Amino acid sequence: QTAVADTFSQILHRPVEVCPMSVEAWQAQARAKGTDKRTIETAVAMFNYYAQHGMVGSPHVLRFLLGQEPTTLATVITRAVAS
Repeated sequence: QTAVADTFSQILHRPVEVCPMSVEAWQAQARAKGTDKRTIETAVAMFNYYAQHGMVGSPHVLRFLLGQEPTTLATVITRAVAS
């Protein structure tokens, strides 16, 4: 999370901080927005898994699946800021 905030900070030339939200707070917000129960339960299971095991990925596998170089986060942010 902090690496993503750091990337935003570098591109936007201003501080960007990570403000973690508890799973309980996220659930309450999702319910208030009308998100269905199954979607909330699935997302919570995903959040808990990532909290326990991390979010492992491989740029090599992604490159293979896409058949091209993956777009970097910095490029996505730069494009969004420019539009």
